[in-house]
Amino acid sequence: MKNIVVACLIFLFSCSYLQGPSGEDIIARNQKQPYNLRIDGIEPNDDGSYYINSNLFMLKWQIDDSFGLLYTEIDLNGDGIADQTQPNTINSKLVNISEPSEGLYNIGVRSVFKDYTSNWTNYIRVVIDKKPPFNPSSISCISYYSGNLSISWSQTLDDYSISVYSGLAFDSLFIANSTSSGALILVGLDPYTGKPYRDYDYINVTDPFAGSKIFYGLSISYDPFNKIYTINGTVISGDYNIKLKTHDRAGNQTSEDTCNVTVN
Repeated sequence: MKNIVVACLIFLFSCSYLQGPSGEDIIARNQKQPYNLRIDGIEPNDDGSYYINSNLFMLKWQIDDSFGLLYTEIDLNGDGIADQTQPNTINSKLVNISEPSEGLYNIGVRSVFKDYTSNWTNYIRVVIDKKPPFNPSSISCISYYSGNLSISWSQTLDDYSISVYSGLAFDSLFIANSTSSGALILVGLDPYTGKPYRDYDYINVTDPFAGSKIFYGLSISYDPFNKIYTINGTVISGDYNIKLKTHDRAGNQTSEDTCNVTVN
């Protein structure tokens, strides 16, 4: 009997203690309190921030009991003061921030009822960045010997003309040859220095009727003194076209830089 009583107490305690989204630990959640604030369709970065390239975005949250809701307030600056008031807004709002919109926003939401105003949600950090990274210097491709393909390009930086910007994400190289084979190489970059951030990703793209795998050996090196990336590989013979772009964490990208080389 004692064990049954203890089990019941543990069950009741666990029911009264809830863990909300984003690690919100709460006791018996207030049903009129909005929670799980997020930007629809976008995953936060590893640092918890949202990086976007538009001043127009869909803000979403959850609320368990919206009966009697008068309006929703949105704080864009993290100061606990409502910047926008939205009537008849239960759990989503298309937010349009006036230009110039680039920079950092700390966004929270609260619900207002006739006789009750909720607390602000946990705030989310949103960076709006519409500028692409600076273009790297011209890409170079050469074949030093039979079966060799060597590609080099310079390290670059994200456009830092705004006070808070998104930072770099990766370089992408699409490599195609005359036999319709292709490969996509993604080189992870440190957001603020442009140096190698993680291992590269290699995605082989092959025409199932005419192509075969391009690389039989592949290495990527970085020269910190000259700030140059180099890819070396043993490849099948053919005429190669290489396309380079640099991407930032907000989804902006540089214009495409290309080079061509024949490998015997």
